[in-house]
Amino acid sequence: MGPRRPKPPTRAQTQAYTPFRKKYGALEAYKGTNFTKSGLTPTEYIFPSLQRSYTASQIDTIEAVQQDALHGWTTRELADLDCLCIRDAIPGDLDAPILPIFNRPVWEAVPARPEFTREKMYPLKNGPGLLSAHNDVVWEVLKPALRIATWYLTSAYFLPWFDALLNGPRELVDEKRLPNGYKDEDWFSFRPPDTPTPAETLARTRDAIFEDLRNQKMLQIGFMIRNESPEGPEDPAKGLDSCAGYATVNYRHMFRAMKNNDTSAAWRVFIWLHSKGVERLLVDNLSNSERYTIEWKIALTLVHEMMHAIEWRRGIDMGGWDNIIHFDDNTFEPYYLDESLAELGWSFEKQLNGGVEEVMGATEQTLIEGLVLGQFFLPTYPSIKYNTVRDQNTPILKQPPPNFFDIRYPIPISLMENLQTTRFWTTGVRNYGLGLIFIRAFKAGTRTTYNFIQGKIEDEIQSGRDKEPRPASVKDFEQNVKFSVEEMKQAAWLTPGERGIMDFGYDFLRSSNREENFWSNSSEKFTAMKEIIDTIDDIDDRKPSATGEALEKILNRFLPKALQNHGYMITYTFHMEDERESLHTERRESLLKWNRGTQTFVIQMRIELQKMSTPQPQLLAQTERALIRLEKSRLRLANPNPPNATTNTEELQLLRLRRCRQALTNASSVPSQSDLQEMENLANSILNTNIEKRVIFEEACAKILMAVLGRKIANNWEPRVREGGKGMEIFEELAKTPEGTFPEHDIGKAWRDEMNAWVAMLMEVATNGPPAG
Repeated sequence: MGPRRPKPPTRAQTQAYTPFRKKYGALEAYKGTNFTKSGLTPTEYIFPSLQRSYTASQIDTIEAVQQDALHGWTTRELADLDCLCIRDAIPGDLDAPILPIFNRPVWEAVPARPEFTREKMYPLKNGPGLLSAHNDVVWEVLKPALRIATWYLTSAYFLPWFDALLNGPRELVDEKRLPNGYKDEDWFSFRPPDTPTPAETLARTRDAIFEDLRNQKMLQIGFMIRNESPEGPEDPAKGLDSCAGYATVNYRHMFRAMKNNDTSAAWRVFIWLHSKGVERLLVDNLSNSERYTIEWKIALTLVHEMMHAIEWRRGIDMGGWDNIIHFDDNTFEPYYLDESLAELGWSFEKQLNGGVEEVMGATEQTLIEGLVLGQFFLPTYPSIKYNTVRDQNTPILKQPPPNFFDIRYPIPISLMENLQTTRFWTTGVRNYGLGLIFIRAFKAGTRTTYNFIQGKIEDEIQSGRDKEPRPASVKDFEQNVKFSVEEMKQAAWLTPGERGIMDFGYDFLRSSNREENFWSNSSEKFTAMKEIIDTIDDIDDRKPSATGEALEKILNRFLPKALQNHGYMITYTFHMEDERESLHTERRESLLKWNRGTQTFVIQMRIELQKMSTPQPQLLAQTERALIRLEKSRLRLANPNPPNATTNTEELQLLRLRRCRQALTNASSVPSQSDLQEMENLANSILNTNIEKRVIFEEACAKILMAVLGRKIANNWEPRVREGGKGMEIFEELAKTPEGTFPEHDIGKAWRDEMNAWVAMLMEVATNGPPAG
């Protein structure tokens, strides 16, 4: 009897799935009906606790699974880097004519016969009609990707590579670089020509080649689907599911024509694009950031495969009809410069972008087909990982060999936004080069070391928490851009075009630096919190002084650093929101969660200090200062004017308190006794809330409200006013202008006005004195 198949999940189970599980499926460790999670949801920030909660170890377990699937990264870290496709991106304005080689007539409308044996077109998933660019639904979602591909292929920075591919010398690979078994054959490499071809000549040659592919080689671009070769049932589909696309020619058709003396047959070049990308673009629950990332992936796949198509064209022209039987031997792809792998598409991407891209989670644990969690950028190509995607008939060269490691840098969503704007291409790329992608992508990386045995990668070792810094080449490029911007700033006079170039460079660098600063502060904050947890775990319960020593270390060393990083992260979030002209909701929510969790921990420390037999006034004062700093940060993130329809608990409480204040200060109406009693009930509920869950601003409002109500209902007026005075002191601390190196900016005029209104109401009561009788 075979293995038992797990039962499909029930409706109740699927309804209990987390949003990430519903959208992304599940990592291998979380598959099965017993799990409602994906294993991918970003974990909460790790909060220390004096109660030794097991939450931290639970989080470590979850993140270990994520690191295994995401090459050393956790989704919490990726979210902090803004590298997950979970937010809506800024709408782009990229609009440009699409190259004729990508226009609809080039795309498959009916199966290519007699070139191949497939007889039918594929139905479109997630939409009506057929999987074809001649379907208006498909064409509309393809167009943004085709515009990006057009910008790539028409960029001046593409021309030097094109010069090497078309005009550079093809030279025999040095025999010393060849492994045993390949020394008796001729293998070629290519390089840029000694004298570069003029850009105008190259542009004309490029256009002529595209026209030749389109008109003479009858280039056709079509789609392939899972588990099936687009050429026909006799072709193996193995390996095609893992590739985004491939280029080929009608080799079998031409071979049959030669055997049958059919001189009417002609060579054709084909590019096949995997359907999963375009079909994913038709899904309803797609975020803009996911859409942009998929569009970039499609664009890169097309230009990647176009390099192979150009080489196929060269092989056709070089081989000719008389040499058809040797055609395949004549078209082994050449090696670029001293690269160890012969794969023109990846070589092109490396030269153009400075690295190659990779979909996050693109392993055997791949989730729902076509889904994009995010993208990695790998500047370490060629690495041994790409051994399987090269032409398997070509050798892996030595001296130098491929890298036996990769470094993966997550690509931020802001880069996807840039790629969708005309300004990025017309001003940025045209004047600074595609190296701008380096600046955006290279913030921090993780290293994967490969154990390569007998032609296979047997094991991968991840670097995990230890992150790789930015490459020196990226820093050099960034310095060159800075130098160009500064040079233009010093110029006595600039044309409008030059000023636009300068402004773009300045804006781009500033935005990129803010992203990097947010990440570095996030990393430092995480480290500080881990040190706090380690300090608590090291407490020796047998020593009465151990807890005091631990709390002193936390309050004087680790916590101030974490609070400082938290303040900076809020500041950089605001700057990025200003650039995007929209709120970064996910990041704000994440920062607020950390803020509340850390407030709870500080309150726990204060309680612990108050229980000690030896008074700790200095440490208690430290906790009070920490709580005020945290509340100031919370106010910066919170909305001082929430909508009436809000469902946020803290916002609802603020609205209730504000209505009480407005009712008590409204000269045209007098609250009834039942209204006053309701106000007192609200204030009491706030002041009697569990101390770990109190909100400092609300507590101050409630103290003042009780003082005012004390005069209205003649109940314990003097002690209430004293408590109201404490509420006023809290407001004074919150409203203070930041000093020294504290990163907190002012809490803002709206919050100050709100506090001033409460203070004014208290002062009126204090001035009027106790109630009569």
